[in-house]
Amino acid sequence: MFTSLRSKFALLFLAFIAVPALLGVIGMGALRAVNDPAQEVREVWLPKLRMLAALNDHLSDFRLAEGDFLAATDDEERAVQAVLMARLGGEIAGNIAQYRVAQLEESDAKEALAFDQFVIAWAAYREIATRLMSQAPSLDRQVARQLYRTENQQAYARASDLLDALTAADIEAAEASRDQANSVYDDTSMRFVVIIVGVVGLAVLAMAMVNRTISSPLIQLVGVLTRIARREIDLAVPHIGRRDEIGAIARAINVFREQAAALDETLHRERDLLNQQRNFITMASHEIRTPLTGIDGHARRLERQADQMSPADIAERAGRIRAAVRRLTEVVESVTRAAQWEQERTEVHLESHPLGVVLRDIIGRVRDENPHRAILLTCAPFPQPVRLDPALFDQAISNLLGNALKYSDRATTVSVTAHSDGEWARIAVEDQGIGIPEAERAQIRTRFFRASNARATVGSGVGLYIVDQIMAIHHGDMSIDSRLNEGTRVTLRLPLSPTTALLEGPSP
Repeated sequence: MFTSLRSKFALLFLAFIAVPALLGVIGMGALRAVNDPAQEVREVWLPKLRMLAALNDHLSDFRLAEGDFLAATDDEERAVQAVLMARLGGEIAGNIAQYRVAQLEESDAKEALAFDQFVIAWAAYREIATRLMSQAPSLDRQVARQLYRTENQQAYARASDLLDALTAADIEAAEASRDQANSVYDDTSMRFVVIIVGVVGLAVLAMAMVNRTISSPLIQLVGVLTRIARREIDLAVPHIGRRDEIGAIARAINVFREQAAALDETLHRERDLLNQQRNFITMASHEIRTPLTGIDGHARRLERQADQMSPADIAERAGRIRAAVRRLTEVVESVTRAAQWEQERTEVHLESHPLGVVLRDIIGRVRDENPHRAILLTCAPFPQPVRLDPALFDQAISNLLGNALKYSDRATTVSVTAHSDGEWARIAVEDQGIGIPEAERAQIRTRFFRASNARATVGSGVGLYIVDQIMAIHHGDMSIDSRLNEGTRVTLRLPLSPTTALLEGPSP
């Protein structure tokens, strides 16, 4: 699924909008959580406490007014205190009614019971105070004072104590709401600290994600392009598997790298081909000029001295000319075989053949072509036939025998040994010839390359190259062990079964 960077940035932008919005909602909820207990203190408990305070003040004033009424010496002074007590009683009744309304809104049964007890106690005190005031003119002052300080005092104290208890309970409830508000405020403050840290963390995380998923990959791809520009093409392009624009850029860079690698390989092959062509021209020029020079020299001598030469001399000169022609023909045929090999080597027919029979046929033919050379074949029994192309295998063994015979003395023996080695067949062709210089052994498989000590002998430099290619076609390999001026042993390895060829392939 392709996900564009535009959509990723849009999602990131929406996230930056959504996160503050969400944090705002959380913040509003937290503020509401703080406001609720504070509002309860402000709108419930403070008005109630004001009512109770006013009620307590009015109750105290009523008690004082009652004392002044009883202490009055004439009717006029009593009338003034009676009016004051009536007004205070009305205000107390108003305070009780207001508190009752506030109490009903809260529906606190315990508080309602306490308030009802106060109202009952107040009514009892008020009744006693009213009765005492009605009896005051006929009572002795000393008796009135005694009643004021005993029965009346007890009723007042009960009402006052109940009011103080209710006030204390409301104060305690208000303090609990205040403590709750403080606790919620502390919790909310901590939440806001966590939110701020979270926002900062999200911002840092977003920056890290942008750096990891966008900035760093782009910097890496720029580095890859810079290395490719410096012709460092043997490198892996990162982020190819991504399904966004960066992945598309990476895949485009990878195509560019592959094209640059292909171009570099093509240039390398062209340089190798150019070097091979130079080597071939140098080799062909030397190999062709030598027999041509001999042919021209013998022809000139025949031309100048034909009338003075005996038939035997003429036959000798003609033989040398024919030998030079054969040498020239061999060079031309060798080069032709190399060209034909490049064009026709795809036609391969691998079939099972008894390796010993194939080797004896090839060596028998080479012996017939070289009757004066000793070629020794040692072939152990093989457990099963070998899959090979007879024509290609004949060409490989013939090339090896041709090199062994060509670069060794006539008096020496060329040995061919064949045996099985586990899942492989090994065929070794060994001579006692000039060998290969150690510094040049790495190039001996290169087409048209000839060792420096072999240039005095006719050859084209394609024999071992063709043998190496034939072994690769057969899923085998070729190894060379050579000692300068002592001889060379070339070992071919072929799989004895298709499974071995499939699993192991050619050895390095």
